[in-house]
Amino acid sequence: MDKPINRPTGMPLPNRDPMQMGFWEGAAQGRLDIQRCDDCGAHRYPCSMGCTTCGSMRWGWDTLPGSGSVVSYVWIPDPGRPPGFPSHFYNVAVIELDGVEKGPVRIISNVLDAWNLDDLRSGMRVELSCVKLTEDMGLPCFTRAGEA
Repeated sequence: MDKPINRPTGMPLPNRDPMQMGFWEGAAQGRLDIQRCDDCGAHRYPCSMGCTTCGSMRWGWDTLPGSGSVVSYVWIPDPGRPPGFPSHFYNVAVIELDGVEKGPVRIISNVLDAWNLDDLRSGMRVELSCVKLTEDMGLPCFTRAGEA
């Protein structure tokens, strides 16, 4: 049997804010979609009405390659884990994304196949591995590149 994915228990669904729905909908389809300014081309996350580089209010969604590097991470205890889970901890990681213009762009996520302290390190390469939450909402998570 495959090892279960390492996500926190009891996690609520994301907010259905119309400004953020493109992010969640992309992840439901297995993509990493983030905002990109129509005027200067800068990518940005978190979602916002205006460009943090040039101030433009014109933007659209852009699909990134879905790869990046771990910048930082922390292990968090999760006492609600069912019996049989390999760890009583999950990780929260800061991922610097590849393929951005006028970056860097970093998101807070989870490395699904990291279970032990030795499974993560700063600089480690990761690949997109979305978790479908509902038909139209997914969570962009990652797995260790070239592993599992």
